[in-house]
Amino acid sequence: MKRGAGSLGLYIEEDRQQRAALILRNVDYLIHARFHMTARAGADDNAGKFAEMFRRRAERGQCAWQPYLGCREFAAFFALVPDGESLPAVEDTRELGWMLHDLDYDTHSTPTPQFFRAHLNAGRMDIPPRKRVEVGE
Repeated sequence: MKRGAGSLGLYIEEDRQQRAALILRNVDYLIHARFHMTARAGADDNAGKFAEMFRRRAERGQCAWQPYLGCREFAAFFALVPDGESLPAVEDTRELGWMLHDLDYDTHSTPTPQFFRAHLNAGRMDIPPRKRVEVGE
């Protein structure tokens, strides 16, 4: 543009990228989380303090990193289930195969994908911790 010459047009026939995706719609997940106090906890720290911080943030939909389903283009939005509210039970049990767990940036110069064998047991899937043996390349 600064030279006053050149092609500024974009011709879709020349630059088109065909993409296809199988995407879930109207999916609900129930996420159960817990935390454990570590040796780094200070004298004023206690489990109740952090549980209350989590509850307040979850009620507002606040998070440090936006959760996503598989890749960042599929952002996951969440809401805290109020105490005493029950959700319908899911009784599906099956093998789901290999799932991406995380990208390991620690041991290699490029991110290394880590996978785990996913199982659904009465509607519940347990995700192994990041550094467990079940998570393989």
